[in-house]
Amino acid sequence: NFDTQASTQHCLSSCKFWLAFGHHAWMSLPKVAIIGGGGIGSSAAFFISKYLGTHFSKVTCIERDRSLVRSSTALSVGGCRQQFSLPENIQLSLFGADFLRSAACHLALDPPEPPPDVGWRERGYLLLASAAGEPAMRANFAEQQRCAAAVTLLGPEEL
Repeated sequence: NFDTQASTQHCLSSCKFWLAFGHHAWMSLPKVAIIGGGGIGSSAAFFISKYLGTHFSKVTCIERDRSLVRSSTALSVGGCRQQFSLPENIQLSLFGADFLRSAACHLALDPPEPPPDVGWRERGYLLLASAAGEPAMRANFAEQQRCAAAVTLLGPEEL
């Protein structure tokens, strides 16, 4: 069981140590520190390590819950929706969902270790709009289709 208070005290005492020893202590710090080890933090650490690893001596992910059971990602609905209005957001979400589908391939350790199960279970989203919001929803739907998102637009009679 991870003791958050003890961890915080350790971090604070470590910070005092680094500050007390000045510039030389900064040399021992990780080149990249990521706060939070949930979906975003872990993803950032993975991609920085994989694609920029030669530029950094170390990538450290700082997370108070080592099991990630109580991380924001684990406690959220856990979806990866693509119903956005901007192509960049849609494409980013499509990439994230694709990565999660194939996470076992990306995160597998050397055999004989089995590939990790990240617990990804795809679910759908239902977004509703009033008559006044229908034009915006139709415009967003068209943009989502242009980005190849798997979306369906249903009318009231189809619900």
